[in-house]
Amino acid sequence: MTKYCRHCGIQITQEMRFCFSCGASLDSAAAPQPSAYQSSTPSTPSKRKVPVLIILVSVLMIFLSVGNIALSIVGNTTSAQIINVRQNTRGDRMPNSYTVKYAFFVNGERYTGETTQTFEYGIRSDQRINVRYMPSWPNFNAAVGNTRIAGTLIPGVIAILLLVLGIKGKIRFVGQR
Repeated sequence: MTKYCRHCGIQITQEMRFCFSCGASLDSAAAPQPSAYQSSTPSTPSKRKVPVLIILVSVLMIFLSVGNIALSIVGNTTSAQIINVRQNTRGDRMPNSYTVKYAFFVNGERYTGETTQTFEYGIRSDQRINVRYMPSWPNFNAAVGNTRIAGTLIPGVIAILLLVLGIKGKIRFVGQR
């Protein structure tokens, strides 16, 4: 006969003394399979499951925010050659918006990056733009206009809030009990 733990509702075997899911003693905690008038599914666990996806996204947002703040504070500035320009076609809303690929050199090594910015008078591939890069890791770089501390504080604070609420189990997905 199939039995279920009274504490968390997981299926258990006859020889088990403790529930492997919630740790409850199973001396008298096992119930027989539900009858026809009862629900056929075991009750949901009383423990809240931590929304792992929210925690991972929050940690990633915090990492990027801290990295961008560090880039703003300790990053070095250099001039980069534009290697590719593509005008973004979003209708009339932002006619001067461009996606720009650039390249710069640090200690003889070439590094590249990409940015989407608005250039009031347009931009050509023979122009140069200023970029900031981390001295210890030049692959982490951004165009100067994209390294604002205030712009990264808000996502960082939101990420910390999501992380705390996710760990405490206060955030639930739609349909989650």
